[in-house]
Amino acid sequence: MLLNYKEPISKEKQKIAGFTLLEVILATALITVILVAAYNMLFFGIFTYESVSESSLVSVEIQPVIAQIERDVRQARKPNDTQNSVVRIDGHELIVHTDITGDGKPEQIRYKIESGELKRSYRLPQGSQYPYSYSGNYSNEKVLIRNIINNDVFPMPYDPDPFNPAIHDKERKEKVTEPEHDYSPPDHRRKLNIRFVIDDSTVRGGNLEIQKFLMSRSRVEAD
Repeated sequence: MLLNYKEPISKEKQKIAGFTLLEVILATALITVILVAAYNMLFFGIFTYESVSESSLVSVEIQPVIAQIERDVRQARKPNDTQNSVVRIDGHELIVHTDITGDGKPEQIRYKIESGELKRSYRLPQGSQYPYSYSGNYSNEKVLIRNIINNDVFPMPYDPDPFNPAIHDKERKEKVTEPEHDYSPPDHRRKLNIRFVIDDSTVRGGNLEIQKFLMSRSRVEAD
């Protein structure tokens, strides 16, 4: 009698008993790939959500400024025989004639870009009725937007593609000098394009860009 005899384990039973080393390696690699993909998707989703949230926050802060410019331009009126209601000095400066004090007389409002900042100031009109004149320094200056990085905030009006840098300035000026229609009485409305590109460290992935087309409503002179 053999007390220590053990029946040999067949190869089929060995296969059933567990996984081979190759199977373990393949399973581990597959799980790793799935986990990495899931992490990347989650990280990208969080990154996208934060980017949209931060961009929206910056945009919300700027929208009141855009609304103020739009309101000034919309209510602008021609102050005298030689000046228009809205005057584009260049890509960095804009003059708007609008009553902002409630006395019925249009103040001369200046929007100007200096050192990447949009500043708003104004001066009071001289005279009690049309035509009005303006002199002296601008006062009540306020900084409305910071970190502006584009050069042409106020592009040339009546431009078919005002945000295309490939169009030469000479072509833009020739486009502006085209004669307008003759109305009776004359139509003193003015069109305006504005474009802000803002560099903000709180916005992930780049800058915030805002474009707007505006038009003054008044066809007549100020009272």
